[in-house]
Amino acid sequence: MGSPINGWRPTPAIVRALGDLAARGLAGVKAAAFDTRLKLFIHGDAGRKITRALEGAGASIIGGPMAFYVKGTEGPLLTGEESRAAKWADDLADAAK
Repeated sequence: MGSPINGWRPTPAIVRALGDLAARGLAGVKAAAFDTRLKLFIHGDAGRKITRALEGAGASIIGGPMAFYVKGTEGPLLTGEESRAAKWADDLADAAK
């Protein structure tokens, strides 16, 4: 699950979705989280917050949270981030086996 950073946290829509998932439970579900952010000295960590929420809902976390960097608030991803995301996805697929 992923989210752009909205201030210091995931967006309100992601927070609501996490609450819905937690209510249903995620036992037996393998999960990982990421966020997109600007390259700033100070920023939030939505990926970590999402990971904790997924874990609290019973999901089995198969990879640590990942941050991907964007240019501006609307993106696109910075150069090299797409290949980092593909590598992370490959690592998650291996971990899920």
